Amino acid sequence: ITKSEALPKLLGLVLSVGNYLNGGTNRGQADGFELAALGLLESIKDANGKDVRHFVLDYFFHQESDKARSMIYELFPVFHAVVRRLEKNSIGTESFEKEFRVLDMAACMAEVEGLRQGLQSVQAMAQAAGQNLGANT
Repeated sequence: ITKSEALPKLLGLVLSVGNYLNGGTNRGQADGFELAALGLLESIKDANGKDVRHFVLDYFFHQESDKARSMIYELFPVFHAVVRRLEKNSIGTESFEKEFRVLDMAACMAEVEGLRQGLQSVQAMAQAAGQNLGANT
């Protein structure tokens, strides 16, 4: 997240929209905002019932599509670390639950290394098979 080039662009867009909406007040020229303020975006709605998040994300994904695509790629590990479940209890009430998995980078790197070695082994076998086929023709 800290190395993302696209996330600051999105947060800058949120800041710009907030400054526009707060224009004419002492909060309309902010240089930044608390991350907790992101939760307030859903409470500001247009005449059609869409909140500010819809506007910001629609603009970001359509007008800044390269940055949006980059952000999805950069933040994929974060998205992958969240497990979402919709569950029903015994009386049928649905609840949405999110759980964050903590990734063990050492274990991930060991897994990647194992895959790399496995691919090298397969490549060596394929080359040997290709040489045997060439020698038999």
